[in-house]
Amino acid sequence: MAMHHAEKNGKKRKYSDDFLQYRFTSIVTAGIEKTQCFISNKVLSAESMKSNKLKRHFNSKHPIFAGKDTEYFRSKADGVKKARLDTGGKYTNKT
Repeated sequence: MAMHHAEKNGKKRKYSDDFLQYRFTSIVTAGIEKTQCFISNKVLSAESMKSNKLKRHFNSKHPIFAGKDTEYFRSKADGVKKARLDTGGKYTNKT
């Protein structure tokens, strides 16, 4: 019996709204869904789309934001998505 391509490569991870608690939103790059930290804008690989890896990134890189309400970050995530739409998917870093 032939295996489907997705079965050969194991479980395909999907973004979950639960990832907002770790300050991640989803981004699609070259047809692959990945997670993006909307504090640092860092994009993690599709293989990193696990709660424990996202939590580790958040706790090690952004502990100052630990007390913030998830709704605050939901609005930040919406802002990141709108910025991607406004710039055609490309970020401009103006500092």
